[in-house]
Amino acid sequence: MDNHADYWTDPSNGIDDNDNGLVDETVKFIVALADIGQPYTCDQWGNQGIDGIPVIIEDPGTIFNWLHDDYNAYPTYAILDHELKIADKPWPYGSSDNLIQTLYENCEEAGLCGNIDSDNDGLVGLDDNCPNEFNPDQADSDDDGLGDICDDCYNYSGDLNSDGLVNINDIFTTLNIISTGGISSDQFSTCEKSNADYNSDNIINILDVIQIINQILGNTVQYCHCGGEGYNLHKSNIDAEISFISNRKDLNIIVTGNHLFSGVQLGINSENIDVKLLNNNHISIETNYHQGITHVIAYSLTNKPFENKKAVFTIRNGANLNPENISITVGDTHGNNMNLIKSDEINIWQNGPHKFELTELYPNPFNPKTEINFSLAQEEYITLTAYNVNGQEVDVIFDGYQEVGTHSYTWDASNFSSGVYYIKLSNGTNQAYKKAILLK
Repeated sequence: MDNHADYWTDPSNGIDDNDNGLVDETVKFIVALADIGQPYTCDQWGNQGIDGIPVIIEDPGTIFNWLHDDYNAYPTYAILDHELKIADKPWPYGSSDNLIQTLYENCEEAGLCGNIDSDNDGLVGLDDNCPNEFNPDQADSDDDGLGDICDDCYNYSGDLNSDGLVNINDIFTTLNIISTGGISSDQFSTCEKSNADYNSDNIINILDVIQIINQILGNTVQYCHCGGEGYNLHKSNIDAEISFISNRKDLNIIVTGNHLFSGVQLGINSENIDVKLLNNNHISIETNYHQGITHVIAYSLTNKPFENKKAVFTIRNGANLNPENISITVGDTHGNNMNLIKSDEINIWQNGPHKFELTELYPNPFNPKTEINFSLAQEEYITLTAYNVNGQEVDVIFDGYQEVGTHSYTWDASNFSSGVYYIKLSNGTNQAYKKAILLK
C-alpha cells in the first residue's frame, strides 16, 4: 500500500492541476486500524481527519463486513469515490492507480475536485481556462480550451509564427518543415507543425503549401466547372500519370495531369541529387537533403499551375535510381491530392492505391481452403498458381485477364496433402510469391 500512497503524493506523479508542483489535495490516503488488536472506533477514524476536520464513516451493519472482502481476508482496502461510496475493496491491493485516476476524473467532471481559485479571478474548476492566471474575461481566441493568457500556441491553420497573420513567412516555414522531415521534424515546435498541417491530415507536405497560398490569395473556390459540368474536387477522380524514363545516365520524371496542378513534391532516397525542371520558369524549386532523403518541392507563390498540365524533372546521373524508392505527391490548384499512375518503360506498376502485389492469404495456415488477395495496377493477363516446395506447379487457381484494382480467389486444397506451398502471381514481367501452409 505504501508504494501506491507514495506515488499519488509525489509531485512528479500525482495530480498537479495548478502546475505549481503540488499534488492536488483531493486524493487522500487515510491509514486506519494500524493495530488490529484495537476495536474499530470513531476516535480512530477521527484521528485520520483532513486538515483538522474529522472523518466519520457510518457502519452500515458491521464494520467487519464493511472492511473485509468476500473471502474475509484481513486487512482489505477501501477505495472511496467523491461521494464517499465504496468503489472497490481490493485484496491484495495490487495496482489500483487506474481506478484512482478514473475516480478523480469523474470527480473533476462533476465539478467537485480541484476547485481552488488560486488566481483569484472568481472562476474555478472547468470554468477557468487558465487556473493559474488572472483572466476573468476567459478570452480564448483560438477556441482550444486554453485562455489566451496561458496559451503558448495560437491554434490557427497557416499561422506558423502565431502573429495573427498568414503570409509569405508562414509559407517559407512550412517549406522548411517539409524539407526537414515534415510532421516528424525535430527542428520545429509542436505548435508550428500543428499550424502547418493546414488540411489536418497529420501530414505536412506540398498540399498544405498550396492551401496556405490559396488562403493568402483569397482563393476559396472548391469546385471546378469543366465543360459546363461541375464536380466536387474533393470527391472526383483527379489523376496524374508519372512516367520514369531513363535518358542515358539521367532519369526523367514526367508528370502529366488530367487537371491543373500547381505543386509537386519528390522524396528521393539518395544524396547529391541534382534536379532540373524543364520550362515552367514561374515554378520555384526547393531542395534539401535530410536523414537519407533528398526533398524536392516545386511550387508557385501565386498558385499558377504547371504549363499544359505537365512537368518534366530531370535527375542528373539518376538512371540507376529505383523508381519505387522515389515518393511523389502532386497537388492540384486547390491543394487536393491527385491519384498517381506510375509507370516505367515496361509497364504500369502503381495506379492510385493499387500496384502489382500479392497482398494476403487468409487463413494461413489453412484447411482446406484459403482466400488469396492481390492487387493490379493495370488491366492485364495474369496467372495465379500454386507450387510445392520442390518448385513443381501443382494447381492453376486463375488464368486470364483482370481489371485494375483488388481481387480475391479461393484456393481449395482438399486434394493435396499437408505441407508448405507457394502461391505465385505473375503478369509475364513481374512475379510475387506468398507461402501457404496446409494443415489437415
